Amino acid sequence: MEWWVILLILLGSISFIWSVVSIWVIINLLKKLETAEVIVSNYVIWADKLSRVVEISDEKVQKLDQKGIFSSDDEIGFFFKTVQAIQNILNEFNVKKL
Repeated sequence: MEWWVILLILLGSISFIWSVVSIWVIINLLKKLETAEVIVSNYVIWADKLSRVVEISDEKVQKLDQKGIFSSDDEIGFFFKTVQAIQNILNEFNVKKL
């Protein structure tokens, strides 16, 4: 056999192996990407639900604060002010509507 025939067969084999490995890598990365998309989608849904809970909680705390019922009692007033402080922190974590 001529040397160039051997070289062509060798290059063809290397090219075939490279193609098979590349296809396997692409398929593997595609599976990982699809899994990551599902995880991110679930986190977005969770963050949206949490944002709704924070909004509802904020509305209820604001309603209680308007009545001024808890400011008269020292122990309950302290607790209510702590709840208000926690609610203010939670309000910063609301998910922005797109």
